[in-house]
Amino acid sequence: MLDHNNVPKLIDFGLGISLPQGQAHVEDAVIGRIGLSAPEYVTTGYLTEKADVYLFGMLLLELLGGRKLTIVERNILDTDEKHCVEIFSSFVDPRM
Repeated sequence: MLDHNNVPKLIDFGLGISLPQGQAHVEDAVIGRIGLSAPEYVTTGYLTEKADVYLFGMLLLELLGGRKLTIVERNILDTDEKHCVEIFSSFVDPRM
């Protein structure tokens, strides 16, 4: 997401997969970098369109923040809805 100068870049769609027509999910093994994968995908192996929405949100946060989310920030966002606004407010680059 960021280069060596902390310049945001969009990269790494390595887990991208198309859903067959008429299917709501695909079951697949988690391989490669898990990175920003949706927690549901990591734990169940089921890939749905919801995972795309999750990834888009995480990419957007990193772009707005100008840096990668820390593991602590990511865990809070994944598990504690009450603190999401706090994390978001502290994470977004004030120059935005």
